[in-house]
Amino acid sequence: MNKERKHPILVTGSHRSGSTWVGKILATAPGLRYVHEPFNIDLGYYKSPFSCWYTYISAHSKPELQKAARKYLHSFDEFSTRFYMERMFHIRSLRDVQQLINDLSTYPGTTQTLMKDPIAMLSAEWLYQEMNYHVVLTIRHPAAFVASLKVKEWHHDFNHFLRQTDLMQNELQEHAATIEHYAKNPPDVLQQGILLWNILYSMVSNYQKKYSSQWLFVRHEDLSLDPLKEFKRLFDHLGLEFTSDTRKIIIESTTGSGVSTRETDVFNVKRDSKMNVKAWKDRLTESEIASIKESTHRIWPLFYTEADW
Repeated sequence: MNKERKHPILVTGSHRSGSTWVGKILATAPGLRYVHEPFNIDLGYYKSPFSCWYTYISAHSKPELQKAARKYLHSFDEFSTRFYMERMFHIRSLRDVQQLINDLSTYPGTTQTLMKDPIAMLSAEWLYQEMNYHVVLTIRHPAAFVASLKVKEWHHDFNHFLRQTDLMQNELQEHAATIEHYAKNPPDVLQQGILLWNILYSMVSNYQKKYSSQWLFVRHEDLSLDPLKEFKRLFDHLGLEFTSDTRKIIIESTTGSGVSTRETDVFNVKRDSKMNVKAWKDRLTESEIASIKESTHRIWPLFYTEADW
């Protein structure tokens, strides 16, 4: 804990974009401490100031929100005896106990924090500018994203955008009418996914224009097709040690099938990552694919080509 700490790393992107995969592979680097989704409002982290899915924080946000967010996020990066003593007195369940134990066990020997959190994506610029995070942002094909939501039956409450006045005024004005309509009359998962993809990846496009040389933007498909090469590129850019154990974990988690029992594995289930790239074609009908392609046509050519369909 006395070692000099390095700037934290944020791994983000839309949900279902591979951020967990990327975050956990990167977290195999020595000295790196993995933190799971501080922006996730379902996890019940102690003193979380966030109450909306995809909380938006910018340099123009209310000072009290920025201050609370800094204090809260610093608690994951720097050990504070007082903070953890406070947490002990606010334990209400076995889940709280386990969360505290897991959190404390990751501090010894670490010099850098990696925060994996897709829900932090709309605040990535603030985290970079105000808290000096290195940013890794994952990108996923619109059809793959929507297909994943369809399989999981993951709906989105668009009221969480409407509650954030700054977000609606600064970033989502062009989508305002549709967001309001979907908040009142939620459509099926397909249509929700299309709007979400357009909203989130229009933001990613803006980020790329500003930070193409500072941030790492990586397509899920490129990682899946050549994981060793692409992950090595990420490790090198971030100055992380790419160990032989990391190499083995990447190979084992992307080229096999079935359940793994090795304690060092990052994932319980092995996948053929190359086959997974086009799995969406089996999960969507031809008409659904055509609808997704047409409805996202203004954004997807910024990241993909016709051949990717």
